[in-house]
Amino acid sequence: MMEITDLTEEERIRLEAEEIVKREKFEREQAKKEKELYERKTAECKNILDNLPGLGVALVFPNAKDMYSGILAELVNEAGLIMQQTERIEVTKQMLEDIFYFAEPDEEEEEKEEKEEQEAKTDNEEGEMSELDAVILSNFNKESLEILLSKQGVALMIKAKSGHEIESILDEVLKLVYGEMMAPPGSEESPAKLLCKVEDDEESGETKYLTGIWAPRNYCMMATCLKQFFPKSAIQYAIPEPEPIPPHYAVVFDITKFHDALAVINKYPHDIMNHGFFTTDKPEEAELIAKTYHKLEKSGKRTFTEKLVIAVSAKKSECMFELAQLEPIRMSPNTEEGEKECEMFFPEELEDGPEEQLEEEEDEEEEEGEVAIGEGDQTHKIRTEDGDEEGDEDEDEDEGDEWEEEEGEFAGDESEEEGTAEVGLSPESAPVEAAPEPAPEIASEPAAEEAPPPAE
Repeated sequence: MMEITDLTEEERIRLEAEEIVKREKFEREQAKKEKELYERKTAECKNILDNLPGLGVALVFPNAKDMYSGILAELVNEAGLIMQQTERIEVTKQMLEDIFYFAEPDEEEEEKEEKEEQEAKTDNEEGEMSELDAVILSNFNKESLEILLSKQGVALMIKAKSGHEIESILDEVLKLVYGEMMAPPGSEESPAKLLCKVEDDEESGETKYLTGIWAPRNYCMMATCLKQFFPKSAIQYAIPEPEPIPPHYAVVFDITKFHDALAVINKYPHDIMNHGFFTTDKPEEAELIAKTYHKLEKSGKRTFTEKLVIAVSAKKSECMFELAQLEPIRMSPNTEEGEKECEMFFPEELEDGPEEQLEEEEDEEEEEGEVAIGEGDQTHKIRTEDGDEEGDEDEDEDEGDEWEEEEGEFAGDESEEEGTAEVGLSPESAPVEAAPEPAPEIASEPAAEEAPPPAE
């Protein structure tokens, strides 16, 4: 006899299918977030380097801050460089995670990273350690990291002397810090070696090496160091994190109220998160017919019973109030239900909004490629999703969907009146604000800009 808590085979299969869908959705969302984070950080680095060209960075550890000046002074002068600015700083774990986001370990560092990760897991009861933590520990041993995070260090902003030309400030700083090796642990007699403190642990008998000075090894890390260590100079060029999706409602109208709803949409464009024409007002059954009225007319699927679904932000009440006055056939009772319904009507599309659909579809068809951030031949390779290189202006990119008025017959009208406008979404009509022209030396995919509000 089957217990009440037991599942039938059909129910078990359905639950497993639902779990698979949820897992796949979560993985898609995570991949999308990671891609957006990478693109935003890359664009931010480009922006900083564009506006603060020729500036290099080095970090002096707390245990070396009393010695670095005498060791570096002559070498800086001989290299044709100057210390533009020094700043006493308290380094945090978050700052290091931001800087090492773009770290590119070589084979030796990867082996060291694995060793450090195993050691850290031994010390950690749960045995958990992030990839980023392992990368940081592959650059600084545990003792050096503890000192860096507990005491003040010194950040150095370095540039070429006036009239002295250099090919790459990144290379010049690496050579200044590490000598001809241009990488840790540094050549003999390099500042990295001279400022490295050696201590013998009396208890364990082991020799400890404390890092004295460090320099970023690629342009993105260098740009991030400028932002973190010299915020007064660089923070104005940082790109703020995008705002989270606001609470929202789903509002559904019969097609016959399209014009009335459109007037409100045009009045409050920033409160409209998405819209489309669907087969029914039931979110679990609804199928998208078209994103624009123009496409609806050409879809060949006209039934004249279509439903206009609008995802509306709950940040302000005016838009929702006016839409409610039009007596929609369905409206979410609260934002919790609204978010669930909008997710069914517009899966994976709410963040992009109604004007991004065509662009997203085209991006999926493009191939991956590499672009570079850096000076001259010394570049930091950046993997992009679309394969385009910065500097190639895409003047012919398709513009987003936007509400516009067109002359013609509107569904539900029995007669045509002269001057009556038919309003719909048309990708050909809406002007989209062009992305800022990138510098030719530094390339990355620019952050997407919000399209201007549609004209009434």
